[in-house]
This record gives sequence, C-alpha cells and structure tokens, in this order.
Amino acid sequence: MTQPETRCLICGADDFRSACEKAGTRYVQCAGCGVVRQYPYPTADEIARYYANYQSHKSSTSVYLTDAGFDVFRRDKLLTFGDLGIPADGFTGKRICDVGCASGQFLQLMTELGATAPFGIDVSKECVDIARSRGLACEEGNFLEVQRSFDVITLWHVVEHLPTPQAFIQH
Repeated sequence: MTQPETRCLICGADDFRSACEKAGTRYVQCAGCGVVRQYPYPTADEIARYYANYQSHKSSTSVYLTDAGFDVFRRDKLLTFGDLGIPADGFTGKRICDVGCASGQFLQLMTELGATAPFGIDVSKECVDIARSRGLACEEGNFLEVQRSFDVITLWHVVEHLPTPQAFIQH
C-alpha cells in the first residue's frame, strides 16, 4: 500500500501489511516501526462517536477504583518502572503530568511515591470528575493547551489514540 492516507503517523513509512480485521474494521501494521493502526484512518466524526461511548476507567464502579484493582495497577506500574530502570523512589519531588489520566489511578500512585503535586489531564469530563472526587488535581482539556512545565510527562495508552502523535510529542 502506498496511498497517501496509509503513511504512518509515527515514522512516515508507506509500507503496511494487513494485520487483522475485527468487528468490520481493518487493521494494518507499519513495516517501518511495527505500529498497528486502523485502515483507513477514522474520520473526526467517527472518533467523536467512539469516545462518547468509551468506558475505560470511566465508571465509578470501575475495577481500577477498588482496593484490589488498584493493587494490581500499582504492581503493574512498579514492574514497568523496574523494567525501565526507574526505582520506585525516582519520582520523589518530581512534577508529574499524566496525560490521559482517566480517573486518576496513576496520579494516586505518584502521590504515594512522593511526587510533587501530580497533575492530570483528560478529554473525558466524567473521568476528571471522578479523579477530582478522589482529591486528585486534574482538568478536562487538551494537553497541547497546558502552559506549565513538568519533570515527567506520562502518556499511558494515549499515543495510539492521537491523530497527530509527532506534533503532540514535540509539544
């Protein structure tokens, strides 16, 4: 495939292989960097309809908001930090921004690990309301409009949702 709409937004390559089809949606894998994405790219209207029904970490009954669910989340992130060579105390005193903070699980973990006033941003008002109700600092909006500086910026499960990831990362 070499049509313009098949250019990879991560690496710019135009060589893709069919990866799979699920629920009538086709997915392709970039031969350059390995990222898997929808083909063709969804329209802005399709994306808006999808996120209107997106439930990840949204409900106040989410398993991630239970003590047991948070314990699993905490262990998973601590293992990830270890894999990256980051000690658990590596966030002490750091200004953290969690982009796509959902209902604030990572912000809660950063608070426990001694980060300085962890801040989150999410496009979901419902998620932000849940996080705020838990005493976490976050706002609804677009990270590209945030005019603050941070020591660490995280994007857990975010990059794959961005229409222009390179512009986002450069910000």
